[in-house]
Amino acid sequence: MRIQHFLLAVVMLLLVADANAQRLEACLVDQDGKPVSGAVITNGNQQVYSNAQGCFGIDTLGIKHLRINRTGFDPLKVEVTMLSDNQLLMHRKDNTLKTFEVNGIVHPDTIVSSPVWMIKDYVFWGDSIWLLTWDKRPDRCMLRLFDQQNRELKAYKLQDQAERFFKDAAGTIYLECLSSVYLVSMHMLSSIGTDDYYSGIRRVPVMNDSAMVYSTWRNDRPEFAYLKLDRKGNYDTVLTVKDKHLRDLYFAEFNFLSFKDQTEIRRRCRRTGEDQYDLAAAYTGFTRSIWWHPLYSPMMKQNNQFETFDHYRDSLLIFDEHVQRSSQETMKFHEDKSYQKQLIQDETTGEVYALYLRLGVSWLKNLSKNSAEEFRLTHRYVDKIRIKNHQVFYLFRPFESSQNTFLYSENAPFINDLKDLSNCAVNCDHSN
Repeated sequence: MRIQHFLLAVVMLLLVADANAQRLEACLVDQDGKPVSGAVITNGNQQVYSNAQGCFGIDTLGIKHLRINRTGFDPLKVEVTMLSDNQLLMHRKDNTLKTFEVNGIVHPDTIVSSPVWMIKDYVFWGDSIWLLTWDKRPDRCMLRLFDQQNRELKAYKLQDQAERFFKDAAGTIYLECLSSVYLVSMHMLSSIGTDDYYSGIRRVPVMNDSAMVYSTWRNDRPEFAYLKLDRKGNYDTVLTVKDKHLRDLYFAEFNFLSFKDQTEIRRRCRRTGEDQYDLAAAYTGFTRSIWWHPLYSPMMKQNNQFETFDHYRDSLLIFDEHVQRSSQETMKFHEDKSYQKQLIQDETTGEVYALYLRLGVSWLKNLSKNSAEEFRLTHRYVDKIRIKNHQVFYLFRPFESSQNTFLYSENAPFINDLKDLSNCAVNCDHSN
């Protein structure tokens, strides 16, 4: 009996030793000896992550190699049988922005990339960048903050379905989700009321120390107004934007309804106080038809003045710091059929660029330089174009590729050498 117990104990010890030999416990460090957290370790069948101390554990039964990846570090391939130390060294990448030139063509460089997650949206926060990322499901996102050295400073796991970032006139960053809105800061995400956000914060395109401008824009209306709001709560209409042709079609929807439908709409108007033309357009589905297009006439701040690009007056309207109209200039850049009805303002210099799309290629024209010159982006079908300090940033994923969506950047040419002023995109006539 004693011999049987002894043999059983020996067998158990051998099984434990064998189990320990089939599992690897190790820690990751960088060149400075600091732990590398958040690294992805795979053995072909299993995927684990290193913890805050850079440590991880993974099964190695029948495994010859491990692959380790982490944003900002060179990929690491480890041969399990050759390991003599439980501390693995990962080398940090040189993340200095690089460009190289071949026959005068500047090629973009990848700013942020990951083999694990895709980038859905991004926004600049000082010298850092907030990223909205997802790995398996686009409705389950992570919020990540990266600095200039491509180091991840902060990460939040989101419970709600995140849609996009929004930066208001004061530079505050918000995250819009399907059923909520969050104020984004370094230390926490603060939920705010959606009614106050969409009816207040979201409708203020520009502001200064003395006044702010409020927009009544809606995507299902043929006109809207810019209102000046002072600190006392008083407001004045400074500009009304309308598409005359679209407005005529909008109002005609009620006139072409049957007498029965007109009568029912009038009854509802008396009950709710709504406009009969708005109800008729919604009833017939005109605002969801192919003949409908939302209005686009953005107002932007340039130094101490405000500029409105009125696409329906063909005019650039300039307002002073008190939101009083000071001048008007004729604009022609929007007559090109490839124009995408999108103006992008450089967040550092304030210069404004018009976006064109031709055969999948994005072209940008610097309107602030009064020039007809344009420049193209290298990749086709890019998304989320933003400009900061003469550098164009965008999201891109190669067509029919397994690569994830990365954040790219390339320099905007023609910045200091824009000529041919006789063919200006914006011609000034100084009329009031």
